Amino acid sequence: MADIYIGPFVIFFLSILDRIFRQTNKNSTHRFNKILLIKLAALGETAILLTIMDRIKKTCPQAEIHVLATPLNAQLLEQNAHLYDRLIVEDIFRSKLSLLKLIKTIKNLRKNHYDLAIDFEPHFYISPIILFLANIPVRAGFFYLRLRRLLLTHAWRLRPEHHLLYDFYGLARSVLPLPPSPPTRLVAPRIRPENRRHLQNWLRARGLADRPYVVLHPGCGPSGKCRAWPKERFLNVALFLARTGYVVFLSGTKSEKNIIDFLISHNNGYPIFSLVDELPFGDYLALLDGARLMVANDTGPMHLGAALRVPTIGIFGPETPDRYGPFGTGNYHLYMPPSCSPCTYSHRGIRPHCTNPIYQKCMLDITEDIVVNKVKEVLHGH
Repeated sequence: MADIYIGPFVIFFLSILDRIFRQTNKNSTHRFNKILLIKLAALGETAILLTIMDRIKKTCPQAEIHVLATPLNAQLLEQNAHLYDRLIVEDIFRSKLSLLKLIKTIKNLRKNHYDLAIDFEPHFYISPIILFLANIPVRAGFFYLRLRRLLLTHAWRLRPEHHLLYDFYGLARSVLPLPPSPPTRLVAPRIRPENRRHLQNWLRARGLADRPYVVLHPGCGPSGKCRAWPKERFLNVALFLARTGYVVFLSGTKSEKNIIDFLISHNNGYPIFSLVDELPFGDYLALLDGARLMVANDTGPMHLGAALRVPTIGIFGPETPDRYGPFGTGNYHLYMPPSCSPCTYSHRGIRPHCTNPIYQKCMLDITEDIVVNKVKEVLHGH
């Protein structure tokens, strides 16, 4: 909340100081030896960012690359340590002493003397403030409305009609000599050998080793309830898959446990299992990697499935799949928008409650038959 209400005033004040003292050199084009990347939240966006980080690492092998993250997305970055030299994890948003934590973070960043920072957050005000106060000479980041760009030396205008990967790539390429053509597939997150061993032991202990399985993600987190396809419909898709001969794993966080508990309580004796609190993150990646199919709402695990080359079906309503659809061939989205969709604009941090007279009409218009037919099509093709 402080980011929304206080951030704009801080940016405006700092931009005035910057003009007075001329701290910013917008013509810096020197070789970058120490680069800071910022991604503070959003598991799905971080999964997409891995592909950009891979290109940066290959293009700038001489550069020392650091990443500033929070506990919200650090687990995925920790699994992919080959893409950077140092991961800095700071609980900027949730710490009770958030202001003191922020000041300490900025002081520590100043000591690192970065040449370049690239801010992959689309709308937070806090990230350009951090980069400016950390005295980083070249600061690249996104803007949609004008205010955020005031503290950036290189501002890339968000294009919400394009997929997020292209914006990430365009931003990075605005300051680094990346190849002109953007990637056509996501880089798969790395899975450690011990994660695969742990998973096999977990499956054997439950008598599920060597059985084909699929993963469904029926939740959408506390802030995404409007993006969640009805749980009763997910149940019928799960029952269809179980009757077809697949073990069905239900993926979700603790906040989504009530949805998954509902599906489990109506499983009719079929092999439908909850993954809540069952697997560490790395083991979950290993399980997802072996799935025959993933069906998910518009949420982070959907992008993990797409990145891991699992045939992924994303169900969309309030947000457009043009922006956040599962990226790459072999992945699909289902979207039947009424005139009021999209109403969610994640690139601006806008996620309103549904105001349609028919609550969640965009999701209700996607029937069970539509999803089951797409599932049949995808499984038949694989």
